[in-house]
Amino acid sequence: MNNILAATNIAIINKTFTSGLSSYTQAHCQCTLTDDGYRIYRTPNKTVSGDGRVMWGGFVFKPFDVNANALVKGHSYIIRFEVKGKTSNALDADVGWHNNVGWDGGGLTPQPSNVVYTPIPANFQSDDYIPWTYSWTINDDIDKTCTTSYSSFVAGTVYKSYRDFKFGFQYTDTGAMGTDLYIRNLRMYDITTKSKEIHINKNGVVNAGYITENKGKAQFGVDGDVYSQEIIEI
Repeated sequence: MNNILAATNIAIINKTFTSGLSSYTQAHCQCTLTDDGYRIYRTPNKTVSGDGRVMWGGFVFKPFDVNANALVKGHSYIIRFEVKGKTSNALDADVGWHNNVGWDGGGLTPQPSNVVYTPIPANFQSDDYIPWTYSWTINDDIDKTCTTSYSSFVAGTVYKSYRDFKFGFQYTDTGAMGTDLYIRNLRMYDITTKSKEIHINKNGVVNAGYITENKGKAQFGVDGDVYSQEIIEI
């Protein structure tokens, strides 16, 4: 399958905010590019009541900055990446699509259907990268007419509804661990007519959506990914 976000993933590898790779940062939610991947860092023990609204933000990418036809109405997609690190807060309330990260509105807000994603629970800790997925179907319009002017959006003008994807945090106390997460191997596939099943033929050949090396035992994911401690090219 073709990785729609191949250029964005290369930007992570090259540590450059290009090709649709973006972020939303505040004083105590910083996003940087490192040798270990895209890093989200939130300072431990910050509270909304004591420190104010200074910890909102996270990982953002913009697929239409990569490809003008990145998404199609009526199609189903899956986003995949790997994540490691730690966070006191779960990632469950601010994961998904926005027409304008931080300030949706004007009748432009996306309404994805059939959303399924891998939860990152509270008090998450992992020294190894683990797979993360988000799948959805687009049944609403990708291009929508702004109904009420706000921010830089002008009523009567057509804009992308599915402009921004965010994997991040809201205004919440950061907890004892804060957040220190690393993201790598970003992918997005059109799975409208693709099977996510893994097939192994009688000769032992594996047909999977994605194969990568990872610590621990070999894993066959329900999303079509294969993870193995060692992969040898022959």
